[in-house]
Amino acid sequence: MVLCHITPAFQQTAFWVPRILWFFSGVAFRYWILPPWTKVFFLWNPLLHAIELNRKAMSDDYFTPDVNLPYVLICAAISVTLALWVYYNNEKALLTL
Repeated sequence: MVLCHITPAFQQTAFWVPRILWFFSGVAFRYWILPPWTKVFFLWNPLLHAIELNRKAMSDDYFTPDVNLPYVLICAAISVTLALWVYYNNEKALLTL
């Protein structure tokens, strides 16, 4: 909301961001069945780590070679902190629409 208010051109690209994150999150497939050179692109996405950890929680036999919980927690903390900081700095401008 804040980015679209500050930069109106972001509204055109904001439509594609969730779709790209969904593709790289590994909801429809498991990232480790793809070619090895693509693994680095998928492992940057914290959503992939969270989804793979949820799958692992359902079964002890599930294979999760490279995911870890601290990465998800650190990314979540950084994301919430950054979002709150941006909102705090732009709160007056947003409330005076």
